[in-house]
Amino acid sequence: AFVLFMTPGLAFFYGGLVKGENVLNTMMMCIISMGVVALPWCLVGFSLAFSEGNTFVGGFDYVGLSNLEAEVWGETGLPALLFVGFQMTFVVIAGAIISGAVVERMR
Repeated sequence: AFVLFMTPGLAFFYGGLVKGENVLNTMMMCIISMGVVALPWCLVGFSLAFSEGNTFVGGFDYVGLSNLEAEVWGETGLPALLFVGFQMTFVVIAGAIISGAVVERMR
């Protein structure tokens, strides 16, 4: 849960680094990334990262989070959907960090 709270914290951090006229835009880029990044992660990202595949990328076993409802994820003992949510927090903060790269560089 702390990783998910880092995203608004990062928004405030980036907001403090920019000129006053760009604070709202900078903060909203971090917050909006929570929704924009979470949807593709749930649809295909988790499947490509964690299902069986080749050496470089996984397969499409879990596209749309299918086949995860009643599973326990590996040796973690966590329900699979909780594991998806946990991994998604790191994807969200990564997207927010990337948004900081374009601060005051785009219109």
